Amino acid sequence: MRTELKRCTLIDEASGTNVDMLKSPSYSYVSASGVRRFRILVDGGSDPRVPGHYRLGEAFPNPFNGSTTITYDLPFESLIELKLYDVLGKQIATVESGSRAAGVYSTRISSSLLNGVSSGIYFCKLSATPIHSESRVFQQTKKLVMIK
Repeated sequence: MRTELKRCTLIDEASGTNVDMLKSPSYSYVSASGVRRFRILVDGGSDPRVPGHYRLGEAFPNPFNGSTTITYDLPFESLIELKLYDVLGKQIATVESGSRAAGVYSTRISSSLLNGVSSGIYFCKLSATPIHSESRVFQQTKKLVMIK
């Protein structure tokens, strides 16, 4: 029985570039040293829970009163930090931190985590570093609006 190839991704570990080889069958690079490390991720459709790239989703609901949920995708096992900041860049809370397997995650942010802060605009920042790779740190930030 033949399985249809769902995903074939070339991962350039030096630049952090992911190339969908099903859409773009070639990849060029210039390297001063002449040495470049690559990984190939092939998916025959057996595990749809593993995303193809890092992503921090939008919070829902947003604006929120009480709690909101934010999702994030990890294509590789990674060390993550999910933190909240105010508009001045001051860290308000660490929502999650630690090692996570590749997959899709959903985290509830409750107003109790934001105890003592007023209504306003906040930012949720995901930082993720692949554990078994020399890829760069992924960082993405989303805006949250809390109404009390």
